Amino acid sequence: MDDKVISIFSLREEAARRARERDAALDAAFNEFTEKFLNLVDPDRRRTKATVHAANHAQEWRETGRQLQSLREQAGVTRTALAKALGVSPQRIARLEQGLPVRDAKLLRAAVMMYLENICREGNKPGL
Repeated sequence: MDDKVISIFSLREEAARRARERDAALDAAFNEFTEKFLNLVDPDRRRTKATVHAANHAQEWRETGRQLQSLREQAGVTRTALAKALGVSPQRIARLEQGLPVRDAKLLRAAVMMYLENICREGNKPGL
């Protein structure tokens, strides 16, 4: 009889533990959904996150921008020529060099680096 009481008690405890885990998982999923929904419908909230992200990375972006500008100038390439070669606007290159947020910045930085390295390696000035 004691074995049955103990096993029923352990079954109850196991069921309660599983219920707590399930509730915690549901709470986490609900919180994630709520966060995504609020970001979707509230433009101010999206801007706030973007502002925080930009503030956290501003110094890094400025340093990278200065390095890119220095490399571009050493290669003797104008912003306009670089922009034309990469298919973007000169203003976008300027924003990147100033360390301001730019859409697809990682991709654009990589393209700038590849282009300038190619020019320096070949010793060619762009014919643009």
